[in-house]
Amino acid sequence: PEAVRALLKRGGPLEGRGRLLVDLFEASSELELPIEAALGSRLQAVVVPDREAAEAALAFLAEDKKNPKGRAELILEDAIAPGAPATPSGGRFMSRSSG
Repeated sequence: PEAVRALLKRGGPLEGRGRLLVDLFEASSELELPIEAALGSRLQAVVVPDREAAEAALAFLAEDKKNPKGRAELILEDAIAPGAPATPSGGRFMSRSSG
């Protein structure tokens, strides 16, 4: 989505601070399809490190009412447990430092 690209691009409010949820997964090939099916468009959600980054993203998206940038789903990094098993088969989230 255009709004997500605008947030993460060079010079955007989340440059170097936000990541796509899909980029935080490490899973075997047989789990990729079930994960995609379960999470759907949420895989394109932007994971932000803290409330400050989320507020900056929201302000950026809302700043120009005449030329809206679109919508983006934001997830606070604290809401996900890095390294915790996502499935019994071994799929897991990667921590910020391991990606």
